[in-house]
Amino acid sequence: VPSVARAVQLTQKAPVPAGAPYVLHLSRWDRLKDPVGVMEAFARHVVPRVPAHLVLAGPSPSVVDDDPEGAQVLEEVLAAWADLPGDRRAAVHVAVLPLEAAANDLVVNALQRGAAVVVKKSIGEGFGLGLTEALWKARPVVASAVGGVREQVVDEVTGLLVDDPGDLRAAGAAIVRLVEHPGVAAALGRAGHRHVRRRFLEPRHLVRWTGLLQEVVSPRAGP
Repeated sequence: VPSVARAVQLTQKAPVPAGAPYVLHLSRWDRLKDPVGVMEAFARHVVPRVPAHLVLAGPSPSVVDDDPEGAQVLEEVLAAWADLPGDRRAAVHVAVLPLEAAANDLVVNALQRGAAVVVKKSIGEGFGLGLTEALWKARPVVASAVGGVREQVVDEVTGLLVDDPGDLRAAGAAIVRLVEHPGVAAALGRAGHRHVRRRFLEPRHLVRWTGLLQEVVSPRAGP
């Protein structure tokens, strides 16, 4: 949708070339999401090995009320982008997404569905909603083995886990592996979709809650 595309604020040397694979990091501008670390891992360990691009995307800090540091983190991301060598900077694109909810949903959906790999290299994470959305859309993922991510991503089954979020080389190698082996990436994506369907959809949670409530209210047999 042209009007929606124009609402995205892009920082880039040039657009992603048609047909080129891109890696997506989608999150709020939060240091715990480590967007600068993702950029460094990609620039150092992916760009020299495969002709892929990185899209770092997140909402405008002005609409995230509970994240007062968002604007500062976005500035750090843009400064780190500007410091990259020219050839590596050309492969990294920073996107600030539109404010209006419907437009935001369209852009997020398009970015997720088009990504060759989705990255969630968080330093700390509870339950990553964006990660589950990517899995549901059968996107191959590379993620840090922290917090709730370990429930969402089964290493080598529904995605690839990086044990140490600070290990940029390992994160880069995992991304390169999936870009170089699209068959492996597709198989992980399909398994991720099945995992979400079995574990994380609302009907499944309703069944679990109903079972728990029945256990609580049902009369217990005497000794």
